[in-house]
Amino acid sequence: PSRQATSKVEVRDTPKEEEEKDEPSAPKGQTLYDLLEVDRNTCTKDDIKRAHRKAAMKYHPDRLSGNNISIDDSEPDHVQTFAQIQHAYEVLSDEVRKLGYDAELRLAELREELEEEKAKCRS
Repeated sequence: PSRQATSKVEVRDTPKEEEEKDEPSAPKGQTLYDLLEVDRNTCTKDDIKRAHRKAAMKYHPDRLSGNNISIDDSEPDHVQTFAQIQHAYEVLSDEVRKLGYDAELRLAELREELEEEKAKCRS
């Protein structure tokens, strides 16, 4: 009898979360929602898309040079901010990644609340 070839399963050496560490993240104290200036609780896909376009136009390196500002003279953070905006859009426009990100934010909020409660109990 003939055997069919089985497909190989890709094995990852590192978890996906570790691979994504090289991606730009929001500045400390800011969320991806803050970067795009949208409300986390009420924004729609269209709101995210519009906010991304507006922010990308503001910080795009080519637009900066079009405003008589050379890249060298512009704030050094503009290129990094543009990369962060792109990353924010990639995450928030993908429903699965957005759900994961929202869960991480909620977990961080709960941890912060727990630390506050612990501090109150100590005093």
